[in-house]
Order: sequence, then structure tokens, then C-alpha cells
Amino acid sequence: MVHEKASRLRNTKAVNNTMLATTSAKKYPRIYSFESTLLLMLLAVITIMLAPPAHAKTDVPAIASALVNDTIITALNTYMNKLVYVRATDEGLFLNIAHINTSNPVPSLTILDETELATLPSLLTIDNLYDPRYIILGDLHGNVIIKDLHLNRTLEFGVIGSVKNAVFLDRVGVAIRTSANALYVIRPSELGWFEARVLIGNLLPEKLEHVEITDLKPILKLEDNRIEYLGEGLIALRVAKLAYNTLVKAALIWSNGTPVANATVYGYIDSIGAFTPTTTTDSNGEFTLRIPPDTFYITLFIKTNNTCYSTHITLRDIKSGTLNIVTKPIVIDPQNRAVCPPPTFETKLLILKNKYPPTLTVLKESSRLGDAKILTAYMLNNILYIWVTGRNIPLFNVTAPVFAVLAFNAATGDPVESIWGYYVSSSIATTAAVAPSGELLVIGTSDGSIYILGESNNTYTLLWSQKLAGSIIHVTLSNRIDGLGYIIAATDAMSNLMLLAVNPDNNMVRIITRGPRGEPYIDSGMDINYLYLSPNAEYLLIAGSKGIIVFNNFQAAITGELKSLDDYMLKKIPLRIYNEDGEPVKGFIVLATLLYGNNSIYETTVETNNSKAYIPCVSGSKLLISVYPKDNIYLPITLAYDAIRACTADEVSITVPYRLMKVRLFVVDKYTGSPPLHDIDITIYDVKRNHTLNYTYNAGQEAPLLIELKPGIYDIIASDTDKTFYKLFRKQFGIFNDTTIIIDLQRVPVTVEITITADLLAYPLDRLKVYVVSHDDRPIYTETTNAPTPTNATKVVFTTAYRGPARIIIKDIPPKGLPPFFIDTSININITKLVNKANINLVPMKYPVTVTVIDNFTKSKVPAKLVISRIYDNRSLDPHLELESNGTLTLNLPRGIYRVYVEPLPINGSLPLNAPRIISINVNGSMNIVIELERIRVLTPLVIIDPMSPGEVVIDNIIVSVDGHNITKVLSGHSEPIKVPLLINGSEIELISENRIYAQYKGKIKPTLNDTIVKIKLSRINHVLTITVLNDIGEPIPGVRAWATGLDLEYSTDSVGTPEGIVKLALPFGSYDLCLSAAGYNGKCMTVTLATDASLVVTLTPKPITIIARYSTLITAVIVGVLVLAVLRFYFKKIVERLSTEEEF
Repeated sequence: MVHEKASRLRNTKAVNNTMLATTSAKKYPRIYSFESTLLLMLLAVITIMLAPPAHAKTDVPAIASALVNDTIITALNTYMNKLVYVRATDEGLFLNIAHINTSNPVPSLTILDETELATLPSLLTIDNLYDPRYIILGDLHGNVIIKDLHLNRTLEFGVIGSVKNAVFLDRVGVAIRTSANALYVIRPSELGWFEARVLIGNLLPEKLEHVEITDLKPILKLEDNRIEYLGEGLIALRVAKLAYNTLVKAALIWSNGTPVANATVYGYIDSIGAFTPTTTTDSNGEFTLRIPPDTFYITLFIKTNNTCYSTHITLRDIKSGTLNIVTKPIVIDPQNRAVCPPPTFETKLLILKNKYPPTLTVLKESSRLGDAKILTAYMLNNILYIWVTGRNIPLFNVTAPVFAVLAFNAATGDPVESIWGYYVSSSIATTAAVAPSGELLVIGTSDGSIYILGESNNTYTLLWSQKLAGSIIHVTLSNRIDGLGYIIAATDAMSNLMLLAVNPDNNMVRIITRGPRGEPYIDSGMDINYLYLSPNAEYLLIAGSKGIIVFNNFQAAITGELKSLDDYMLKKIPLRIYNEDGEPVKGFIVLATLLYGNNSIYETTVETNNSKAYIPCVSGSKLLISVYPKDNIYLPITLAYDAIRACTADEVSITVPYRLMKVRLFVVDKYTGSPPLHDIDITIYDVKRNHTLNYTYNAGQEAPLLIELKPGIYDIIASDTDKTFYKLFRKQFGIFNDTTIIIDLQRVPVTVEITITADLLAYPLDRLKVYVVSHDDRPIYTETTNAPTPTNATKVVFTTAYRGPARIIIKDIPPKGLPPFFIDTSININITKLVNKANINLVPMKYPVTVTVIDNFTKSKVPAKLVISRIYDNRSLDPHLELESNGTLTLNLPRGIYRVYVEPLPINGSLPLNAPRIISINVNGSMNIVIELERIRVLTPLVIIDPMSPGEVVIDNIIVSVDGHNITKVLSGHSEPIKVPLLINGSEIELISENRIYAQYKGKIKPTLNDTIVKIKLSRINHVLTITVLNDIGEPIPGVRAWATGLDLEYSTDSVGTPEGIVKLALPFGSYDLCLSAAGYNGKCMTVTLATDASLVVTLTPKPITIIARYSTLITAVIVGVLVLAVLRFYFKKIVERLSTEEEF
């Protein structure tokens, strides 16, 4: 439970321990008078003064140690030293389960489990006080968490209202009371999970119209010097005298019009002399009041900010059993203050039995308890003792603050009234604790009083009272301890702690704590939220705002007066460690041992991560400190201190000595690994201490220099005398161990420039490992660099002291998962100049790549042309290759990505059957690539025929074109089918006669199935034969009839000539038998061959009669002429003869 912080001002007035006397009630005669009380107190004072202090073991001191430093909200401890607590940190709220180890003088804590919480808990309880299994938490928002330690699971539930109390019921579950006047039972199921049920009013033994559950407490079981939970709960019910079944809703406002918010409201009904249940106004001042039926006049009491106001309201038209709304606000005058009487009710006590479903049993004669609250309830000697407290308890007929005891027979539930009684106190009791034996009871009140009661023959008698400064919030007590009696620890709201020792045998009470001004308590130093004293006072546990403090071997601290917890606290004293240079240092293991006498009571090892460490210290003990360096530059040291002095010192300082480091120093020529060729001057400078040492290392010396140095940083400078052969050596060393230092002298270097070029780009870009080695393969230089590109050469420049023949080796380092791009290359170079240059051109490594092109339909190889381009970033890098393949082609290509364009070649000069394709290949080694081309054409048998030709064989060369491409020529006289590549969906076919014998053919043809032959008929071109027919005298013969009959083709035709003697015939290419005939003329036949348009002149011979008819007149003239000629010839002959004769003469 979280308590509100009280004032730190202490009440220094004298404490009045006198009990108030009361008058005896008739029914309950056991009332303790003023005289008897005063006599008991005086006897106790005398026994305190005369009694010697108790004895305890002193071989081990009492030590208080802070085990947790976080704020503790609430906690619970068990007999098995298992501690359950809730701590608050900057990171949040955490529920921890831990084990407290008190077997050693200094206690320790081991965390067993930790669970982060979302809200601040208002309740923490466990199922048993010995070895709990269930931890129950509740908060103000109605969240319930049950943690099962056996099954290692956490269960969450939600209830209405904030969680007030909880009791674990054996074999049933957990009973939970909330602010919403609800009682829940959360019980385990068969599988170990929990389920929630609400206890409804019908579980009560009688029907009550208005019941308010005011309290729920566990019943304790006292046995075997141990307190345990009985497994049953005690419920306090506030019961109304009448049925408050009518609701009135109204609003309160101040006279200035603002609402009266968050005020407690209840009414007094004069007509029946009873109070109404209390209620609270909301932020608008509205409230709902329960009243009995037929109530019309109410005196209203309002409590806010510790001030009471009163007013009267008159109700009209009130309907019983329903909600009635008062529309007009009730105005409260701030000046109208009043005294609010406490409302009185009837309170009953009931036992919640551990059955399922749970049963409620009313304890007889437990009514009329008024405003009483349960302090504690426990079973002792088969009697149930119930301690209550209140200011107005009608049962005892007293209105003063009292705490009272009720007793009942455990078996029957009947009251044992002989034990009943009350004790008048100065204020209401706030807490109570009973000894495990039941022999002693301690009660604390709100005004800071502690009452101690002893039990004898089942009856409790007041033994002692004492007062603290503030309200008592915790009391705890131990079992009875031989020689000490009972030890009681109590704390108030002002952080005070009081310890008492009580011996009931002689009624001796000894005050253990004593403040600086003589007060019977001491300051605990923190707000205490939990206080626990172990059964035999082995330890005292205090938990609160500063964490958890366990006061171990507590009996050793209570043999006398305890004036301060600080005297027993295990403190942490700062320890600072210095070196011989006066500097704070770190990195040590500090073993701190606390000695009590000659015995070690506590040892701890601290590892110093900085120059300051914290070591334990307890007053009254001695401290032995041993410092061990983690490294080897310091020597260990052990010192003893008086712990009383050390605990008050600001810090403890220790100076640790240095250990001298042994240094073996060699000087070598780095390039020969041998001693130097010249004398070397060596200077060693202590940077920290500003000290210089000088040495000479002789030429050819093999033995090292032996030097002893303090740990630190040193500059070492070495050089030859003229500083021309070796470079100046200067280096800083941290010497913190025995060490060997080798000074490698470097010769004056020369420069080597290597230019690496390449004609091809490696993509992705390779790396190159460049090695330069001497003639005897001793490494000279190594570098990893990027490979060159065709446009950017790679340069490797380095300096070396090596001179002479060398070899440059370049190895390709490809990207992960890829083969090398370049062939490893090496060249020889002679390093003799100050600047030596070498040029290397890298040759790419080529990998065999076999490309096979196949038909995706027949899987047969396809001849194709391959255009291969090496690409990078979607652009061509290198000139492409154009190669033809008969189906398989093997190439040697460098590593890279290539774009391959595959164009199938025509088959036998025809069109290709497959579609071209473009693919990308990634060459990263020897590869076999199969490229499938899609079949787009089918070879279809085709026959071209001439219907006019015998056998239908064409007589001219036919050029065959498919889809615009000339694919073949069918020769004249060819009669076999030819294969033409046709597209799947058909191709355009064009047939052209080479000599124009046939007409051109155009058409679309689809491929056939099963090699069905496609036939195409060609038509011959008709040529015009023009015949001019003349007679024998060259005159045209009209009406000539001409006819032609094919000699090498099946064709014939005829025609009749014009009057002009012209006859025209349309004849296809071929040879013909041409005949002409005309009346009066002799017919004529001839053979003609026609390939083009032609003209022909034919002369027909006339018949005789045609001639006679043509020359009838002429013939007559001719006959006459013949006759004349005959006569003339006769006479001419005669003349000739005469002349001949005359010549002779």
C-alpha cells in the first residue's frame, strides 16, 4: 500500500500512555479500568529499569546492507526468505521475486523473476506465506494480474472498480473486493488457467436490499510458531436498515455558480432517523443518492476539502423504485458550514468459505459493529479471533475510538463472548500484528500509539503502550526468543523506526531504539512502505523510497540500545589508486576483506574501471585491502586500515609501484634481415618524464641492447652517421611489458611506375593483384588495384629500396562468383634507376562457348547467321562478330554479357523456316548454349502444271517467289514437286515465266498437312499472229479463211480474213500447223512457231480458171499477137535468108 508522506516534524511532547476508562456494558463485562491499566504500565516501567539486557551472539556483528536502490512501492516476505516486491525506476514499474540470503554476515539478494508492470499496483498478496505459488496484483483501474510461479505464466483479468483487497481461498481461487462494491472469485481451471466469476447477492444468507462490502481480510492460522493463511476470508458488510431502492439525481453548485466537484454527499432522513448511503459528486457537481421509498424531506451533508456543509431539500412527486431527477441545482452557501455527523450503519461479519461455489456464513452476534473496520483475524486454539477498530461501535455502546476483539468457535461459528472486549484508545487503530504463537498482539493507531497486548487463557491483557511521532503504518514482531522475548518493530508515517523487546513472563518491555533527544525511536532515513522482522529476529527488512535494506544478525544489534541504523550499515568508501607519478590510475582488482576480530566476515572483489573504486566498510571492523593490477606494469600491494577511521574518511588512497620493463633492442637492415652495414646512433626519449638515453649500435652487431625502462611512451630515433644509406628511423613505442623491439632500417628508396592497359573492358570491373618480387622471389611490393579500361590505364607507383632484376606479376581478382577476365601476366624489369617504368597490356582470358541453334519444333539444328556484340549498360562495347553456323558454332569469348542476334539461313537458297531471335548470354566460363528458334514456315510440296502441254509439263523456266522473295526456279520440262516454305497462316505465292510464255500467277496458299501436294495451273500468254494473204500478183485476197492446230499443245483455232486480205489469230506459245484457203486459189499449209506477236505474208496461187477469168481480154490479144508474131517471124526468116544470100554474093 502506498502511503501519503507525512510531515517530518516530530512531536516532542511527553507521551501520555494512560488508557481511557469506560463503563461496562451489561452484556460484555470485560472492560479494562484506568486503575488496572495504570498498574500494569507502572509494573512494566519497573521491570524495564531493573531487567538486565538480553544476550545474543557477538562473534558475528550485525550488518545492515542496501540490497536494492530503487523505490519500493510494496513488498511481501515469506518464511523461505522469498521476497516479492514492486519497484519503480526511470524505466517503469517492475514486479520482482527474489531470494534473500542471510547465511553470510553480509546479506545478499538473488533475483529469481522479473515482470514489467503497466500501472501502479494498489494490492499485492500471495497464496501462502511459506512457499507461494501465486502472486496476485491489482490496480486502481480494475486490472488483476495473477502470476503462476509453477507454470511460469502471467494471467490478466479485468474487474469493475479499483482493486481494494484480495484473499486466496484454498482449492477455490482468489476472492477480490473492488471499489464498485463487487466481490469476484477468480479460480483456477483444470488446465492451470483462471476464470473469473462475480459473487452475486444471492450468495448471502438473507436477502438484503442494500449491502456494501466494506472490508475483506484473510484469516490467519497460528501454528508451529508460524503464521499461515487459513485459506478463508473474512468479509465486513455494511447493511442498511431499510430498502434504499429509490434513486434521486441532483446537482450541487456554489453560490457563485461553479459546480461542487468531488465532494462526499450523504443525507439524514428525520422521519425514520437513518442515514442514506454515501456518494460522490462528479466534475459537474452531479450525484445520485439512494433513499428509502416515501421520503420527502432530507438533511443533506456535503464534505469537501475537510470542510462540511449542510442544506435541506424537499422532494415532490417521487416515484419509488425508479430514478428521479431534480432539475433545479441545489445551491450551497460557502458560509453555511456545519458539523457532519458520521453516518451509522449496521455492519456484519461473514466468513467466505473455501468451497466452490464459495459460501458465506454470517458470524452470529457480529452485527451492530457500526463503522468498525477489521484489523486482523486469526485462528488460535480452535477459536477465531477478530480484531476490529472504530469510533462508533453500537455493539459496545461506546462512541470513543476503540479496538475490540470478537471471538467465535471455529467449529460452530458460535460467539465466545467471554473473550469479547474492547480497549479505548486515543485514535482509530491502523494496523495490527500477532505473534505466531498468539501470545502477543501489537496494535498501531493513527496518532502514533503502539499498544502491546498479551494472551493468557484465551484472554488478552494490555501490557504496554508507547507513542511515535506519526501515524503507525507498519508493525511486525518475531517469535519468542530465549533471553530476549518478543522483538517488535514499528514505523510511522514520518519515517521513524521503533524497536521493542517484550518478555510476557515478567511483563518486561525494553525500548531498544533511542533517538538523539531520548525519544524511543530513530530516523530510518526513508519513507517506509514495508517492514518485516524474521521469525527469530535473524534479520529486519525495511523497504521504501530508498530501496531495500536488510539488517542481518539482528539479534547482535538489539542487546543494547540502537541509536542509528547508520552505525551498522555496510558503507562504500571511495578508494583512489595512484601510480608513482602521482596520477590516478585504473584497471585494478581490489580485494577488500572485513575482519571482525581475527575472523573474516565479508570479502568482496571490485574491478576498477576508472581511477576510483568503492570498498565496503562497517564500523567496528578492520579493513584489509589488496590491490592487484590487471596488467603487468604495476606491482601488487596489500595495506591494512582501521575500519572505524576509514568509514569516516573522504577517500582511501594507495600508491602502487611500477615494475621495470626489460627491453631487448635489435637493429637490422630491413632488406637483408642482417645487422646494419653502418654504425647506428640510437636516442630513446621518455615522453612522459622528459628523460633522454643515448646508445650506439655497431655495424655488424648481432647481440641486442639490454635496457630497463619504467612503463610509458618512448620515442626511439635511429640513423646512420651520414644519413645517406638508411632513412631516418623515428617511432613511438608504448612499453608496458617486457618486450623486444626491432628497428628495421629502410634504405633510401627508388620509384617504380607500372602502367597497365587493356583493350577490353572487364564488366563488372575486376581487381588486380600486383606482385613485384626480386630475382630470388623475395617480395618487394604488393598492391591490389582496379583493372584498367580501354580509356583509362591503371597506374601502380611505389618506392622501394630494392635494386636489381625483378619480376612484375599481375593476377586477376574477379568479382565474387565470376572467373577471371584477364590472363595472369608477368614481365621482367631491372630496377636500377631512380625512376623505373614498365608497361603491361593485359590480354583477356577467353572461354569456349558452344552455340547450338535448333528448331523448336523438330529439335533439329538450324543453319543460322550469328551477330554477337559484347554489351555493357545496354550499349555495345566491342565491335560485333558476324559468323555463320551450320547449326553448331564454337566461339572463344572473354567474360561478359553478350547480345546474340540469331538469323536463320535460307535452306537451299529458299526462305528460312524459323523466326530470328535475340538473346543475352552471360559468359563466365566454358558454356554450352542451345538456342531454340520458333518455327514460322512449313515446307509444302508444290507442282506447277501447264494444262496445254502434254503431260502438263511446263515448257518455260518458272521463277517461284514466296512473300516477295525469289526462292527457286522451276526449269522447263520439270514435273516433280518442289518444297516451298510457307508461313503457318499462309504465304503470298508469285510465279513468273522467264520467257513470258505463261501469264504471271499471284495467290495466297496455306501449308498442307501430311505433305499433300499443292498444284498450280499456269495459263499461257496468247500472242497475235497477223497474216497478210496476197495473190500471185501481190494483191490482197479478201475472205481468206485461216486455221491453226497445235503441234506441241492441245489447241486449235480459226479465223476469216478481212477484205484487205488480213487474218488475225490469237495463239498461245507453241508450234502450229497453219493452213490458209481462199476461193479461186490453191490452199496452203505451213508450220509456224509463235513466241511473241508476229506478222506473216502468205501468197496463194490462183487456180487456172481464176487466171482465165482475170486475163480473158488479154488472151484474145495475145492470140492475135501470136499470130502476128508468127507471120513476122516467117517474113523475118525470109529476109534473113535473103540477106545471107546476098552476103555470099
